[in-house]
Amino acid sequence: MRARFFSGEDRQAAAAAAAAFFQMEVGQLVIEEVRPVEGAPPVQLLAIDPEGAPIDQMNGGFALRFEADGVYLELLPPRGQGLPIDRGGLQERLSRKGVSGLDRPLLEALLARGVGCARIAPPQRERLLQEEAVVRLSADAMEATLELLPPEPGGALMGAAQIKQALREAGVVAGLQEEEIARAAREHTYGRSYRVAVGRPPQDGRDGELIYHFDQSGIGVPTVDKEGKAYFRELNLFVPVERGQLLVTRVPATEGVPGVTVTGQERRQRKGREVPLPRSTNAVADEHKTTLHAACDGMVELVGGVVQVSGVYTVKGDVNMGIGNIDFNGSVVVNGSVMAGMTVQATGDLTVGGGAEGCTLEAGGNIKIARGMQGMDRGVIRAGGSVTAQFVERASVSAGEDIKVDMLVHSTAEAGRNLLAAGKRGSIVGGLARADKLVVARTVGTEAAIRTEVEVGLQPVRRKRILFLEKEQAGLAAEYEKLATLHGYLEKADPADEAKRALRASVVGSLRKNRAAHQRQQQELEALRQELECAGACKLHVLGKIHPESHIGIGPASLRIDQPVSFATFTCRDGKIVFGACEYTRD
Repeated sequence: MRARFFSGEDRQAAAAAAAAFFQMEVGQLVIEEVRPVEGAPPVQLLAIDPEGAPIDQMNGGFALRFEADGVYLELLPPRGQGLPIDRGGLQERLSRKGVSGLDRPLLEALLARGVGCARIAPPQRERLLQEEAVVRLSADAMEATLELLPPEPGGALMGAAQIKQALREAGVVAGLQEEEIARAAREHTYGRSYRVAVGRPPQDGRDGELIYHFDQSGIGVPTVDKEGKAYFRELNLFVPVERGQLLVTRVPATEGVPGVTVTGQERRQRKGREVPLPRSTNAVADEHKTTLHAACDGMVELVGGVVQVSGVYTVKGDVNMGIGNIDFNGSVVVNGSVMAGMTVQATGDLTVGGGAEGCTLEAGGNIKIARGMQGMDRGVIRAGGSVTAQFVERASVSAGEDIKVDMLVHSTAEAGRNLLAAGKRGSIVGGLARADKLVVARTVGTEAAIRTEVEVGLQPVRRKRILFLEKEQAGLAAEYEKLATLHGYLEKADPADEAKRALRASVVGSLRKNRAAHQRQQQELEALRQELECAGACKLHVLGKIHPESHIGIGPASLRIDQPVSFATFTCRDGKIVFGACEYTRD
């Protein structure tokens, strides 16, 4: 298909000019009259020689003609579903051709009309287009890409040296990718981008860290045999330390390595953040502030991020009116019992060798009661760590971490982590038992249908994403095996076989991408699995039986038990509480 605009004083003259140009009869051409722009001859025709092809579906286009009386621009409108005129391409062509003296108003008027021919510039010599390079920098200047613009017939092609010169003119001086530059100079592929320069990203420094040289886990945990039996008389009351013992080592942060952009600019790295030694009591740091040692004999614990080394205040008998209330900055051991109306407060741990009756026990760490608490509806137990007792009856008990009891009767219990009533009796009767992650009990409620409430927190579920990643991992593993097999075959191939060498390089690249993708997905999968484990921990495990009039709340869902249920695990799924066979196993 050929097309061109013709002008004249009348339609007959313009049509005759078209017939003469195409060397055809007027009747053989498709002629359409176009309203000329201001200043053009009164008649303008678009003459099309279909050359036997249909013209009902055509893309819009443009053409520049350098004539003796000036530079002409022709705009051909799209037909049917054809694409519109590429304005960007037109601007690029005008720029590359170096057309000077453009009549901008006339050009804009012609573009607004979308069809026609007009003289947009005075007479000038036409520039033959050579191959040109367009260099683009990423927003962070860490990457430069190159796109080649095609020459006109007879125009010169660019070599590697000319490409590098274009890069220098664009300010690209670092991270040149020689192979990619050579490929661009060899292929001369238009319409694609070559990654010709890559900056070196900064390597951030490693943050400082603290290494603790003592057990930070909860203390006062009873010894448990292989059968799960707890011996409440065999207790690990505290972590003992001696004067001068190393408690904490501080590992300094590192500086890291700066990066550089493709323009040669330095990119600063993030220096590692120093971590100071933790605050402490009765502990001393060395002159370089890199180690922390105990300043006295006694016990050590980490409470609210503070390393506490303290002596242990011991009461050989009972806490009663003869002793008075106790408020001790450290840990307290009561060999006897705590009588009704008394208050014992400790910033560390509190251990009671006997029982407690209608009293108040408060500790920043763990509270251990060998026999239990008979609260008389006024007993209070508050611990920043865990609470362990044989029983708690008619009392209020709260713990920042776990509550471990054999019997919880008509009490209000709140655990920041888990509530465990899994001993020989292991019962929760009446009152309210609440935990953030897990509640375990042998029996909940009674046959007498006493109202008993159990509440457990809820974490978001990410199982669908895990299943997808597991499937992707399997696919990557299968792909890796195939690539590894092919790589092994190519390793044995003739080194002189260039095709085999190129294929081997491609396979090596695919292997690297496969491993990188596998590593990224594995990291995400591990994080999701950890989240799922946390979500799965929001459960109620009943090792024996849960009786009617027991009310269960897990996250936003609730359930009232109407019939006894035995050996079951309750959890929240899709906004509802469901249960199945008990899943609980002791660690």
